[in-house]
Amino acid sequence: MENNIKIENNKILYEEDGIIFGYIEFIYLDDNTVDIIHTFVDPNHRGKGIAKKLVEYAFSYFEEKDINVIYSCSYVQKYKEK
Repeated sequence: MENNIKIENNKILYEEDGIIFGYIEFIYLDDNTVDIIHTFVDPNHRGKGIAKKLVEYAFSYFEEKDINVIYSCSYVQKYKEK
């Protein structure tokens, strides 16, 4: 796991020195499927690649756990199109 990323309460959090700079929020649709519903990065920390790190971590984490991912979040949809 990347040092600055942790999972807590259906969120994947990016933090530095105990301050949360961004997160991805997801919900379980069933035991094997999640829907990523929201990505947020503090406006003061946008443009630093935090959202990209969160998305890459989320996909890697869920793939490792053999969990299917649906993404309602528009940022994640745009990311997957690239």
